[in-house]
Amino acid sequence: MSVKRCLLVSPLSFYGFSSAVAGELERRGYSVTLINDEYPSNLVGKILGKLRLFFMLRFTTAFKLKRLVGEGDLFDLVLIIKGRGLSSDSIRYLRRFSK
Repeated sequence: MSVKRCLLVSPLSFYGFSSAVAGELERRGYSVTLINDEYPSNLVGKILGKLRLFFMLRFTTAFKLKRLVGEGDLFDLVLIIKGRGLSSDSIRYLRRFSK
């Protein structure tokens, strides 16, 4: 039996939430790749979010996604939790790598 792959896109700074979800997915047989739902994932990103400058978050997140998820990656499941930094273009990009 081959290992199922999951891409989990979730806020990494929200306590241990992402780890708990990833742990449960692994318990159910998935190999989990965990990435943040918005970039930059630092003070600058938090300021952009507070100022509701989502277009900047979405631009930087799309750029980062293309560096993290690339050709050859294929996931059985892509699970997005929150996804404030994801644009519709980012969603279309992720669909290329999901069954």
